[in-house]
Amino acid sequence: MYIEYYQFKEKPFNLTPDPKFLYYSKHHQGALDHLLYGIKEREGFMALMGGVGTGKTTLCRALLDSLDDKVNVALVLNPMISTMDLFRTLIQELNISPARPVQRSRLFQDFDIPLEEMDPDKEEEDKVEWIQTASKKQMFDALNDYLLAQHSQGRSTVLIIDEAQTLSFEVLEQVRLLSNLETEKEKLLQIIFVGQKELNDRLLEPELKQLNQRISIRYEIFPLSLEECRNYINHRLTLASQFPRVVFTPKAIQRIHEYSQGYPRLINLACDRALLAAYNDQVDVIDRKQVKQAIRSLSGETTQLVAEEESSGWAWATAAGVVLALFAGGFYAWDKDVFSVRKIETTLASLQTAWEPSQSGPSPETTAPANPEPAALTPKPQPVSMNVPEEPPLPVKNRVEKPGSSAEDQPALPGVPEFSDYRLQVFSTHKALEAGRKVRTLKEQGYEAFATRARAAGKPWHVVYVGPFKKLKAAKSRLKTLKESGHQPILLTIAKSD
Repeated sequence: MYIEYYQFKEKPFNLTPDPKFLYYSKHHQGALDHLLYGIKEREGFMALMGGVGTGKTTLCRALLDSLDDKVNVALVLNPMISTMDLFRTLIQELNISPARPVQRSRLFQDFDIPLEEMDPDKEEEDKVEWIQTASKKQMFDALNDYLLAQHSQGRSTVLIIDEAQTLSFEVLEQVRLLSNLETEKEKLLQIIFVGQKELNDRLLEPELKQLNQRISIRYEIFPLSLEECRNYINHRLTLASQFPRVVFTPKAIQRIHEYSQGYPRLINLACDRALLAAYNDQVDVIDRKQVKQAIRSLSGETTQLVAEEESSGWAWATAAGVVLALFAGGFYAWDKDVFSVRKIETTLASLQTAWEPSQSGPSPETTAPANPEPAALTPKPQPVSMNVPEEPPLPVKNRVEKPGSSAEDQPALPGVPEFSDYRLQVFSTHKALEAGRKVRTLKEQGYEAFATRARAAGKPWHVVYVGPFKKLKAAKSRLKTLKESGHQPILLTIAKSD
């Protein structure tokens, strides 16, 4: 959405571990240098630790890109495995053949077919079958033969285990035994544990004392400082576009750093949502306003949206009454299907007056029949406040006054973005959580959605909109797209302040 508008080649703040976007802070550069040194010197065990979202996986990808073709790497991404699964993963990742030839069928023995004429597909099937049926000793022997052959050719082999803090004791002990594969002078297999801070606590457990003593290199990645956060954001913007059209103000970066605490994953999330908010506002400078909106959306909130659930027994009756009142009250059109939000607001307010429940209990004069007909409900004459924040006063010509109130007394529609002309009403409900889910769904579909809150009949209404739009043409284009995707939007107009 915002990629084309800001002329990015790709999303600058993706969550995927793309090593191209890795920012080398002093900790990330130090970690990479230590790992490269350990592999080069065949140090055996190494441990890389850091909090959630500090960029450990991305750093591992960068490490793989930094190794030459003389280093073979086996990467274990799923640590919830057994010892047999660990061996099978190693054999498959390193493409190791069986320690001795697979027994041929009697058919091939009778015809004495040379090995080079064997079907390659058949050989691959035999290898897969061997991996699934071989014992632990057979796979251990095959791995040892492979490592010795690689060492004789001047090649190294590295095993990287991600999320190592979740490894079981049995698997950790088996990994320790793998380090016994060595020559008189060098280790045949370098093993790198990558995990969260809890990994260090695991290694300090008494039963893992032997493994802990064999780890020769340990390095911990820490979150980014404020200055590093600023450089990180600019680094990714520059990689996504050689000449970025959008910039983050110092106050915006400071707020992002406060929210993320310097963790790159949270920085990416906040910056991505801030870019979306800036695109909605059609601005090239991102300040605290857009960052605040971004953080609110990441926290599960929406503009003017209060997370609350309704459990009243007559909630659905109120909803039906409001819908009927909206159609009975009517809309007045400015341009085909463009309707005034102020008319809807006035109808909701009058409906609230009619259905407002008495706090002191029903009186004989106000007690309704057991099954009242909707047509019997007549609005009271006095005005009722919508209890929402006010907007700048509207021109009198665009207002619809209620009985007993002046144009200046009219309540403002909650959550209306400033300087907006058009919006599309997509959904309304009594339940804030439903409105929030609808907003998130629309945003995932690429729409600029938000929600507002009003009160009618003493109960909250949450209305979901798409927009705002400064031009009618853009609003109608979105209206058509929403209808094609199965929604039933209503195009509304918002009178601007002078």
